[in-house]
Amino acid sequence: MVRTLHGGSTGLCLLVLPLLAACGGSGGGDDATVRVLATDGAERFAVDVEIADDEAERLAGLRGRDGLDAGEGLLIVLPAQGEVCITNRGVAFAIDAVFASEDGTVTALAAGIAADDDSLHCADGVRYVLEVAAGVAEGVRPGNRVIIP
Repeated sequence: MVRTLHGGSTGLCLLVLPLLAACGGSGGGDDATVRVLATDGAERFAVDVEIADDEAERLAGLRGRDGLDAGEGLLIVLPAQGEVCITNRGVAFAIDAVFASEDGTVTALAAGIAADDDSLHCADGVRYVLEVAAGVAEGVRPGNRVIIP
């Protein structure tokens, strides 16, 4: 389940940043293709992702881009599994965020996060956050699997 915190959440975000460095996401790391599978093994979608696996990349996120194509995304890799909060502040387009555990199990989905939304979208038990264009993750449910090469 995703918890969304609205307005006045900037202070909380600053507290979360040093711990998980995940408010936002990043572009500029390595590339890979990530697949999301339903519980029956059927492919929900596949995207070519940039991997944000260091603090600078996670903080930069999708900021400064005009958008994402349906086949593109950003995979945020956190240093450890735990609670993570993301924001779409400073991003010019809406996104879906798929939260996944260490073994790739989808734990939560935040669908249709608006452009420049400064709310925090938080989930627990997360090691990976897959950010894709809004609508791409339609139909993804907790229990689905994110396959990361």
